Formats: sequence, C-alpha cells, structure tokens
Amino acid sequence: MINPPLDDVEWVSEELALNLKREGFVTLLDLALAPPDILKRCGLGRADAIRLSEKAGEDFGHTKRGANVMGGGRHRGRISTGSLSLDQLLGGGVSTGRVTEFYGESGVGKTQLCFQLCVNAQTLSDNSGDIIFIDTVGTFRPERIAEIAAGRLDENELFKHIFLVKARTSTEQIKVLHSMNGFTSGGVKMLIIDTLTDNFVYEFQGDKYISDRQAALARHLHELAVTAVDRDIVVVVTNTVRARLRKEGGSYIAETGGNTVSQGVHVRIRLERVFGGWAAGRYGGESSIRFKIGKNGIMDWEV
Repeated sequence: MINPPLDDVEWVSEELALNLKREGFVTLLDLALAPPDILKRCGLGRADAIRLSEKAGEDFGHTKRGANVMGGGRHRGRISTGSLSLDQLLGGGVSTGRVTEFYGESGVGKTQLCFQLCVNAQTLSDNSGDIIFIDTVGTFRPERIAEIAAGRLDENELFKHIFLVKARTSTEQIKVLHSMNGFTSGGVKMLIIDTLTDNFVYEFQGDKYISDRQAALARHLHELAVTAVDRDIVVVVTNTVRARLRKEGGSYIAETGGNTVSQGVHVRIRLERVFGGWAAGRYGGESSIRFKIGKNGIMDWEV
C-alpha cells in the first residue's frame, strides 16, 4: 500500500493515531505533511513532532520508490511548457502523477504558464482528455488562451476541452476534487489551480488560525497528490510569496503556506522577472534558466 492508514503503521501508537484522526490526519502522508503545531496538540513536544513528521516523510518516500521500481514512474506523460529550457528543468515538461508548483511574485508568468499548458495539452500531448482550471482570484482570460492557440487550434475545439471553475472559497476549491467525474465524459488529463493558497489565507486570518489554515492546506495538498497519482494526470498549482520579518531585523521573501506547501508538492519551480525576460529555477538548485513570454506564449530565451 503506497499510503497506508496510520492504524497500519506499526511505529505510530494507537493513542497517537486516534488523536491525529481527531485533527483530520488519517494516513502516512497526512502525518508527513502535518505542521508541528498540530502534532503538539496531540501531546508531542516540538522536537518529537518534527522527528515524527520526518520519519513519516522518509517512510512514505520509501514506499513510493518501491512502486517506482515496479515501473510506476517510467511511463509518465508530459506536457511541454513551450520552452525547451524550462521543459528540461522540469525533466521533460510537467508530468502526470505529480503536483507541480510554480511560485513567485506578481507578474512573473505563473498564470501565463497555465494558459500555455491549456493550449499545449491539446496540441502537443498524445493522450486525450479535458482540462479543469480552478480560478480562485479572477485570473482566467479566455481571450489570452485563444491568442496563444491562434493558428494551432480551432477556438471552439480549444474551449470545448477546458472546464472553468471559479472557486471563491476553500470549500468550493476542495469540492472540485470530489466531483471531477461530473465535469467531463472524456476524462481529465490536467488540473490547474491558480492560485493555490489565496482562499485559505483569506478565510484563516490572524495568528490564532494559522494552525487550522496549515492543517486545511495539508489535507488539500494530500488530496491533490493522491489525485495526481491515482488518476495519473498532470496537476499544476501556482502560489504567491510574501515578505516575512526576521527576528534579528530585516525581512525575507517566503512562499505563502510555508513548509506545508513546499512539502506537499512534488516539483517546485520559482519564477522571477529578469532584465529582458523571465527566469525559472528548481528549489534548492544553484542554476536557473531564462525564457520569454510573447504574443504566442512561452518561448525560449533565444528563438
């Protein structure tokens, strides 16, 4: 079993499993994504909470690697971003069976990438199926998608396979995962959420609700991961960044949702504006690539 229930994890006590269930965490991946503050509410000290979360992450990683040995990861489909350099950074494009996150400040191309993928999923990928686009902040622009697709795909055919959901609450956003079969008879090939965290940040305002927000986000990300793996589809999410104050003074830029989000996605790509274009880099990587965004969408730096 790739993601066993906590009752079946021998190193999790019955009492702890019961307490975690009361907080909404029922599987090994739930435990791996659980914020330390939630685990502390279950009677653990901070050091024990961190150690338990890391142990769950390691064990979950081992079970996934075991599945991959049997061939689960060798035949993933991929959708091109339109830039060869960006595709190479992603290992060949955005992949089925994974949650890929593009994050950064406003104006760095997150939504433009989503539009490009809506087009490329229909013109460059081999598998059939439809696209669900969850718009949480009013960014969806059909005219821009049509502009990118001009000369490549009939407009009626293009939008026949794109299903837009305007999710203005976290509940509406989460419900989409439970009703995907009702959207399309042709099956879903890609799910896009632009932006992942906005509804959660708006609804859980104030320091006293941070733990609740992170727990809700962790559950949502778990469901996204399971959806990507079980349905073997592409899941793409965008995310914002925010300024955080340092205790010793000054500030730094952090991803909205913090470690809960960064640990809940499979691939993280940081986007930035640079002189003459845009840049992308994988989290933890030393180098980045450059690309451009033009009338026809995403393209390589040198064309």
